[in-house]
Formats: sequence, C-alpha cells, structure tokens
Amino acid sequence: KYFWNLNFEKGYASVNAATSELAGFNLYEDYNYTSGGITEEKAMSTAVAFLEQVAPAKMDQVKFVPSENASYESGYYYFNYVRQANGIDFVNNNLNVTVNKKTGKITGYYSEWYDSATFPSIEKAITKEAAFAKVADFGEYGLMYKKISANEIVLVYDFIYGGGILIDGLSGERVNWDGSAYSVGNAYSDIKGNWAEKIILELQDNGYYLPGQEGNRFNPKNATTQIEFLRYLYAPVQAQYSDDESFYFMLVSAGIVKKEEINGAAKISRQEVAKFVTRYLGYEKLALKTGIFRNMFKDTPAAGYQGFAAICYGFDIITGDARGYFRGTSTITHAETAKVIHKMLQANQL
Repeated sequence: KYFWNLNFEKGYASVNAATSELAGFNLYEDYNYTSGGITEEKAMSTAVAFLEQVAPAKMDQVKFVPSENASYESGYYYFNYVRQANGIDFVNNNLNVTVNKKTGKITGYYSEWYDSATFPSIEKAITKEAAFAKVADFGEYGLMYKKISANEIVLVYDFIYGGGILIDGLSGERVNWDGSAYSVGNAYSDIKGNWAEKIILELQDNGYYLPGQEGNRFNPKNATTQIEFLRYLYAPVQAQYSDDESFYFMLVSAGIVKKEEINGAAKISRQEVAKFVTRYLGYEKLALKTGIFRNMFKDTPAAGYQGFAAICYGFDIITGDARGYFRGTSTITHAETAKVIHKMLQANQL
C-alpha cells in the first residue's frame, strides 16, 4: 500500500494514495479535561456518523467491541469497530475513533484493513471442545492465581503461558505462529545454554520472535535497538507492517510512541524500555504522577522516569541489576529484552 502522510502544526493525517481513503489522523491536544462534557452515547453517535462518511462500505462488516483503553480514566472516549469474518473478530482489522469528552470533537482516527484478504470455509473446522482437548494434551494447562475482578484473586485452571498455543483449525495439529508444522527450538541457532533460552523459546511458541536477525541467529548479547524492541513487543502483528514508517504510524496512533521519540536505529535504554512497557500496559497517566512513587532502586531514575521505573518494578518486569540498580541510561541486550517482554505478558494477565 502507498500512503500520503501529511504533517501539520497541530496534527497529522494519512491518506491511501491509491483509493483516496482517509487512513487515519490525530490532533495534538493539551490534556486539560476535568469533568462534565458529552455522554458516551452522544460520543458514539458522533463516531458512527463520522465512520459512515469516511468508510461507508466497511460499516456493515464491523462490530463494536469495547476498546482496551475504554476502562482507563481520561478525557476521551475510544470506539473500536472490529471487522467480522465468518462471524468472528478479524484481529487487527478495525476502525478506531477517539472523541474528546469535553468538546465532543473527533480528535483521532485509525484504520487497518486488508483489502485482499480471503477467508477459507469453516464448515470442516473442528469444534471448540475438540480444540480444547487437543491443546490440553500438550500439558501446558494447570493451576494458577488470576485476578478476576478489581479486588479478587482466585486459583483457577488456565493455560500456563497465556494460551498462546496455536493449532490448525481443520486438522487440530499444533502449528507455529506462521502456520508451519510445530517444532521446538528451531528458530535460533545460538541460544543453546544461554540463561534466557527457555524464555526465548516460550516467547517463540507464543508468536513472539526477534525480527531482523541474519543466519538463524538471535544474538542474545547484542544491544537492542528501538525498532527491534518495538517489533519484538508487537511480534504477533508486526509482520503486517512491511516498512518502519507504517509500523511507527500505528505505534503513534496507539499512544505507545510519541512522534518526537522515533529513533529506530538507536540503542534503546532501560528507562525507554520502562516507558514503552508502561504505555503498553495502559498506565502512563499514573506513571506521570511521579510524586506518589517510592524509589525501590539503589540509584535514582532520571527525572520523568520515576513512575515508569516504579510501575515496572511493581509488576516484576524490571527489578534492577544484580546489585539492585536501575541503570536507566544503560542499554538492554536481546536476551534481557526477551525477559522484559515475557514478564510484561505475564503482568498483562493480572
């Protein structure tokens, strides 16, 4: 796909160069919301009217699904309309609209749509019960503690590594993230015996792999760049973005990266990792209230990063080096990146 990406003083927009369709836009606003404003019903009506103007042919193919951001306290309503295929959510094909609660104005829009996608028949697909029985046979199902409500944690049966086991919908055979026949440990030739080997393989089994490496290598001791970290973090979907520009456009639209922070080739620091992880988990607004956090490290995180460091410490994602130092400006290796993402995925289940 080819796009015109247009930058303005107070926002940006993207237009499909082949179809003239609006692909997305975002208005830069100062966050000053307190209370009052329009209702969610009124905001949704505004969002639907907008979508019927910019994407009328797609509206009968989507279903409203509450956004992951909807539960977070903010000055915006987030409306997410997911494409349906055979009555099933088509993951990462959706239309997203952001409405300012105070003004009622649309401040953001992002669309992702595979125009050439085709869908095989599901008439011969195995049943949900048969699929569950197949997955249970793999022996990765057991007891664990999970948070089921705001104040309740219980012992439940669940998939130990997040339910990331993939099986073929017709045959029931286990497959890799790309649909190929499942195999263990065949992705990298240089992780045998490395302290992060098990973590790297578990991530691989769940569709998380480190892109851009040559010669079937993971290079566990190499410093991680910003683009490597972000593509590893979004590994299950990052292949949809063939170029870095479209990938970063998605990240900026999702609030993971700010436009001025884009520096793909730069080696990423521990404090930048803490910031991106915190945003991914949806806690940035809390992290910016730096005065409420107690520093748990032997050194002091740089100004502006105290909240990000504290939240990552609280979720056991980044707990410091062997001596308890945060070392915010130090770079992070590929192996350490795998550990951070693995722990982040576990924290995201709570």
